[in-house]
Amino acid sequence: MEFTGERYVPDNFDDNAELSVEHLHRYHSVLALVKDKKVLDIACGEGYGSALMTAHAKEVIGIDINSECIVYAAGRYNTTNYPNLTFLEGNVEHIALPDASVDVVISFETIEHVGEAAQVRFIEEVKRVLTPGGILVVSTPDKENYTERYEHQNDFHEHELTRDEFRSLLSSRFKEVEFFEQGFEIISAISPGVLGETESIRVINWQKNPVPKKRKYLIAVTSDEPLQPHVISSVVMDTDKEYFKQVDRIVELQHEVEKLGKWGQELDRGRIEAETQIRLLSEKLQFFEGQQLQDLVAKVSQLQEWLAVQSKEKETQIQRLEEAADADKKKITSLAAELRALAAKKEDSPAKDKLIQDIQFNATLLKHQLDEANNKLLTIYDSDGWKWLRRYYNLKGKYLNENSAHYKLLRKSLNFLRGRKTVHASPSDYQTNKAVETEEEFIVTKSVIPPFDQPMVSVIIPVYNAWRMNVKCLRAILSHTSDVSYEIIIADDCSTDETRNIASYFENIIHVRNDKNLGFLLNCNNAAKYARGKYIHFLNNDTEPRAGWLSSLVMVMEKNPLAGMAGSKLVYPDGRLQEAGGIIWKDASGWNFGHHQNPEAPQFNYVKEVDYISGASIMIRAELWKELGGFDVQYSPAYCEDSDIAFAIREKGYKVLYQPMSVVVHYEGYSHGSDTEKSAISNTKEYQVINNRKFYEKWKTVLERDHFPNGEHVFAARDRSGSKKTLLMIDHYVPQFDKDAGSRTTFQYLELFVKLGFNVKFIGENFYKDEPYTTILQQMGIEVLYGEWYASNWKQWFLDNKDAFDYIYLNRPHISINFIDFFRANSNASIIYYGHDLHFLRKEKRYALEKDPKLLTLAAKWKETEMYLFSKSDIILTPSVDEQKIIQSLNPDFNVQLMRPYIYKSVSEPADDFDARKNIFFVGGFSHAPNTDGILWFVKEVWPAIKQHLQDVKFIIAGSNPPPEIRYLSTDPDI
Repeated sequence: MEFTGERYVPDNFDDNAELSVEHLHRYHSVLALVKDKKVLDIACGEGYGSALMTAHAKEVIGIDINSECIVYAAGRYNTTNYPNLTFLEGNVEHIALPDASVDVVISFETIEHVGEAAQVRFIEEVKRVLTPGGILVVSTPDKENYTERYEHQNDFHEHELTRDEFRSLLSSRFKEVEFFEQGFEIISAISPGVLGETESIRVINWQKNPVPKKRKYLIAVTSDEPLQPHVISSVVMDTDKEYFKQVDRIVELQHEVEKLGKWGQELDRGRIEAETQIRLLSEKLQFFEGQQLQDLVAKVSQLQEWLAVQSKEKETQIQRLEEAADADKKKITSLAAELRALAAKKEDSPAKDKLIQDIQFNATLLKHQLDEANNKLLTIYDSDGWKWLRRYYNLKGKYLNENSAHYKLLRKSLNFLRGRKTVHASPSDYQTNKAVETEEEFIVTKSVIPPFDQPMVSVIIPVYNAWRMNVKCLRAILSHTSDVSYEIIIADDCSTDETRNIASYFENIIHVRNDKNLGFLLNCNNAAKYARGKYIHFLNNDTEPRAGWLSSLVMVMEKNPLAGMAGSKLVYPDGRLQEAGGIIWKDASGWNFGHHQNPEAPQFNYVKEVDYISGASIMIRAELWKELGGFDVQYSPAYCEDSDIAFAIREKGYKVLYQPMSVVVHYEGYSHGSDTEKSAISNTKEYQVINNRKFYEKWKTVLERDHFPNGEHVFAARDRSGSKKTLLMIDHYVPQFDKDAGSRTTFQYLELFVKLGFNVKFIGENFYKDEPYTTILQQMGIEVLYGEWYASNWKQWFLDNKDAFDYIYLNRPHISINFIDFFRANSNASIIYYGHDLHFLRKEKRYALEKDPKLLTLAAKWKETEMYLFSKSDIILTPSVDEQKIIQSLNPDFNVQLMRPYIYKSVSEPADDFDARKNIFFVGGFSHAPNTDGILWFVKEVWPAIKQHLQDVKFIIAGSNPPPEIRYLSTDPDI
């Protein structure tokens, strides 16, 4: 069994290692306490502690929630060698034992792995299974010393306890509680050099200044009867924590600090000298022009880069981003080559067109992820921290050689002290650079817009003055638009500032300058006459597009032939969300959905149909635009034209889609008039009220028929799902469809439900945003719930919207059992259950081969679970006729339906060239235990016979998460 980073596995550690001593010491300390007792070891893990106690206890039962642990423990510590030991699968909130059935409960390092409410239920369950006067021994990390002292974060811990919280939890439920502390101490010892068989040491404690102990772990012995004092107090000698080694290390570091102090003094003198030179050069700058000025600026820049020190942290971050970027570039190159090859031999085949489309989607998705990484990298390069870091390396190279011993020691020490930090995404990822440029700093150098004979997109930017904003918008487009062909049309409504000369600064730009001021709407309609692209994209000049903004919109339009318009996620410069699609209510008023919220929240990051999208960034099919005649001129000069055209597009049978991968920062308010005439803006915005009345009169019938009253049914209004059937699917995690067969089934049926027109929501029980799989579901139009908030509040989320759900689709018994009672009690939705296979039948078949009685126990437990799920489900799905008959035989009233586990989009031609083939290829994920069993059996029982007849044959095994016993097979040159 592999070490997960949390669960202790003895085979992976030396007995004298700190982790080994901590775990084994706890179990050894209770051996006298469990003598001749019936003991429950709850959360037993690998089972080593349960096995250790069997030599003293009357009977030991080990329980763990992880089925892999139970299977492993039952095999390693089997009944032949440990006849009084039993392992069961279970959890701390529902201990599968009768009342008053055990004398002692051992729970080491368990309680911190569950939430606060679950901790209370855990202790209550312990009280239930303990006999009167029974004893609980429970340990947990001391939050103050384990976590807060060194800012250590253990991601496996859900709710750690302080000393007082631990005491309160136990004292309220047990009459007697004695507390102990566990941890390494520095002591004065007199003993033989090798302790050998020494079992006890006298503790000498004369009068001296008391020192309160602060140790890493808390241990409590509790009961309702009086306890023997100091019942588990003990000391472990001969560990790897030798006193002189620690002192030697401290002395060595002190010497290094002294050396570094001298180095720092020299560095400080150099810094002062450099600052003096910079001041002198700065005073002379005003006297130089032209090339001399540039030379001096370069020298000053070089000296500035030589100045200060920044930590190693950002270097590591940059390296990771660059490695990820390189990897994604390779993937994109590979996909592009595949796409070119397909395009070269393209046939009029729907299947091939679909394949090409899928490859384009994957390439765009990877490009989007690459652009995001590059965008973060550029932010780092542009930051003050990066500039200081570059200066640090210049200094380090001069004063501290990387090959020197003291540098290596310093680096190792700093890395150890710094540790690892968790990085969390936040709206700040969207924030723009707030540095203010002066008139002298704002220099516009000539830029080239790439020319295309047949651009895919015509980007139209309506402008009136606002020269700086226009330039910033164009710079952002040039920086973040490299993956789709486009042209830029500046719709200039008689600007009077430098905007009128914009073509001299941006080569290949199409500058459409009006003879007279037309106003926003007519300006857009006029500029669209010059568009050559398949798609027309209107972009406000008060925007800064982000990486992948344009290609992601093209992607969603290309994948959805009925998409007439698509729009971007709009965010404010401070990182807050402006809009994730808009809602129009029955009274024609509107909502910017998600206004001022976190743009990374799940509800704002899936492709969806919307009522409208604010016109700051919208893409429309050019042919449809011409058919509609552009924006309706009755809304001139501006406002409501974006809502109106969205309704007109739907009237033509098309959809309006929101694309969250297209992110545009919107400053808001500059595109409708002069940026110097405030009164002009105010007068123009008065048209909002006037045009909203016009909009209501034009679309009154549609509003009354299809839209909700103001503020009602937001859950359905936000993605226009009021007329759709809504399905919630739950599985263990977001399907990794390229890694395991079960995930492929889940993914294909999610895909099918979307194609059938369902409104689909998905919950992975781990609530983890696994990429790229989460984004792929979101791009299919599926809302995926993830993150800490939903992990804690998904029940309330469902209760708030329960009337919207028609179907609950549950996968796998060990996942479904945690959800089915809640949905059955709180919803009228039909419950569909798909177990992927019959778990109890699998255990029974394994028992027939191995004759291990524990397998019968597990089979009975699985059967009980699966029967309960069957009885609570409206529809039971099964992948095979045999299983359908078995389930039906258990209860004729069960509604059991046969389903195909996989959906094949095409069928391969029958193979007739077997004589030309020679190898055997297996594909399967090894997180599914039967695949491991099957391969090991095949290699042992079948493979030798094959090799006898076919000496040159090879057995190729491909699959995710192979355990050590599978990887070991590769030592055979033919496997």
